Amino acid sequence: MSKEIRFEDAVKRINEILEILEKRNSGLDETLALYEEGISLLNKCNLMLEKAEQKVELLKSSYDHEPQTVSFFGEDVDEDK
Repeated sequence: MSKEIRFEDAVKRINEILEILEKRNSGLDETLALYEEGISLLNKCNLMLEKAEQKVELLKSSYDHEPQTVSFFGEDVDEDK
């Protein structure tokens, strides 16, 4: 089961991991485990940022009072094609 984490908490934990890796002379197993946790958190943060960007784009298009088709990648979609 995947535990949901808030963006701010993930960033805080990533910073903690960086401090540990910079200050400590950890063993290989601990270093790899911390690195793996950090990468996983970075991926989750990227997904959260992408979702937030999608929401902003959708809200922006509804605020403009013009019907628009906006892709989830932030690009305008040309409906003439």
